[in-house]
Amino acid sequence: LYKSVHKAKSTIEHSKDNLNEANVEIELYSKILDLIYVRNEKTVDEMLEEFGLISHRHQVVESIFNMPPMINLNGTIFFYGKNAKQNDCLSFLLKLDREYTWLHIKDYSGSHIIIKSKKPTENELLFASELALYLSKKEAGEITYTKKKNVRKGHNPGEAILKNYTTIKLNHIRKESIEYIKNHSEPYISPKMKKIN
Repeated sequence: LYKSVHKAKSTIEHSKDNLNEANVEIELYSKILDLIYVRNEKTVDEMLEEFGLISHRHQVVESIFNMPPMINLNGTIFFYGKNAKQNDCLSFLLKLDREYTWLHIKDYSGSHIIIKSKKPTENELLFASELALYLSKKEAGEITYTKKKNVRKGHNPGEAILKNYTTIKLNHIRKESIEYIKNHSEPYISPKMKKIN
């Protein structure tokens, strides 16, 4: 009987400690929620980093190694990233017009693509979509596109969060597009990098 009473008392004390910890957490999260209501997305992320609720964002710098390749199709430039650093550089670091069109394969990791055009033609959208599929090693699939201004950085390298996007579906990539992609890719050197060189 003595052991049972001692065990029950120990359980009650442990429960009190857990309850106190839970109340401290509730108070912390309530304060965070109050602060969130008066902040924008950027300052919310910074605040969550300060509280240790999300990790520090991976910082990408504009360097020759992070510059995305590009393809020139009839005078229209298509930028694309081949890895997470190039994707981040392309979408969030390079000073490209926020009205340009941004694309990505839906529901898979893949290249960020930007068409250097505010109002791309149907053929330009088709080619960029084929490029997204090709770079993701897919023969068919769905591609999301939106204005660059509707894309914000996620918490992981190469991650993007979209709003107000449109989805298009492709059943195949044209053979001539594959050949063009293979033979017309070239490095992009930003104006900032040209000054350095």
